[in-house]
Amino acid sequence: MGPLEILKEGNQRYVCRILNPSKNNLKQSAEVVCKDKPFAAVVTCFDSPVSPETIFDCGTSDLIVVQVAGNLINDGNLVRLEYAVQNFDISLIVMVGHDQCRIVQAALKGEKFLSYLPGLVKGLEPAIEAVQEKSVDAVSKMHTRLTTEDILGFSEVFREKVDNKSLQIIAGFYCSDTGRIEWLD
Repeated sequence: MGPLEILKEGNQRYVCRILNPSKNNLKQSAEVVCKDKPFAAVVTCFDSPVSPETIFDCGTSDLIVVQVAGNLINDGNLVRLEYAVQNFDISLIVMVGHDQCRIVQAALKGEKFLSYLPGLVKGLEPAIEAVQEKSVDAVSKMHTRLTTEDILGFSEVFREKVDNKSLQIIAGFYCSDTGRIEWLD
């Protein structure tokens, strides 16, 4: 079973509340310290309501998790992802947007009180401009799609591995009402 299938099955277990009891516990955390072998990297917004390990029913060291405001990839996050792909043989990167994203909501409302917001708004502008429906979820989904496409332009490592089919970069969208990941094309 490949990494994407593992994540899809894990999300289905999460949605159905049939979680693997051997995952996400302190005993496992202590056991995996020396056996660190993640199979996928997940990029998610820092205000996402649930951790990727939980929504994919994965163990402590199964995933490389990068959490960043608004899923805006910067150089530091790109380096972490490249390192994971090159040194852990990660063959899947999943960009996960989520509903009710507060960063997207603030950008759409034009809130000015946050000192970091202008940079985030600039990063979200392509998604805001690309959607007709200016809802938080529509912009968040579009931004997740665009970031998934853009990440190839940021990294020669990713382009090479995607071209030779040893890396897949995909987009997903977390729905807090259902717990389900909607896989975006």
